[in-house]
Amino acid sequence: MSMSLLGSTADSHSLSVGPGPSNPSSPTRQQKLRQPSLSRIPSSSSLLGPAAGLKRRGSKSSISSLYSFQSGALRDRERNQQKQFEPTYRLQPTTQFPTNVVRDIIESTFTEHLSDLQYDPNTCRQMSKTLSEIIKARVKKLGLKRYRFVVLVHLGQLRGQGLRIASRCLWDVEVDSEATWSMKNNSLFAVGTVFGIYYH
Repeated sequence: MSMSLLGSTADSHSLSVGPGPSNPSSPTRQQKLRQPSLSRIPSSSSLLGPAAGLKRRGSKSSISSLYSFQSGALRDRERNQQKQFEPTYRLQPTTQFPTNVVRDIIESTFTEHLSDLQYDPNTCRQMSKTLSEIIKARVKKLGLKRYRFVVLVHLGQLRGQGLRIASRCLWDVEVDSEATWSMKNNSLFAVGTVFGIYYH
């Protein structure tokens, strides 16, 4: 008698049994050695079942999403990273503070905005802030590298009084400088000062 047994895995298993003893319930030792254990043969459902397939697909998608997230983070970090320059140890400016040019800027700004202005406490309070911002913006356009600017504008009522404005600061007399201009009309006076301080 011959019998064939096929497994359900990718590799088929065959078993051939020849004529045996009269009692089929007691196989010989040779049959026991040759006969495979069915409990040890993995089935296709355990290897290729829905759970295993989902696990593999999930692991692939998670790796892909993690890689894309890390790549995006690296691109953002490189994009936002600012350029760093080594110090030049330059102690002297390439261009000195142009006192005459800055003085002309103060004069033109005052003439443009204060020629016909009548003194009013509320109006002059806001006008002093506006004039200081205008003067600072025009001085910055000169392109003086490494210079920091401080702009002061004083507006007051003109009533025949005397006035003295003084400023004091610690600076380098070789590279730091200032420019001042004053004017008056029939109602008010104005004093503007720009300090140019070289930043080492």
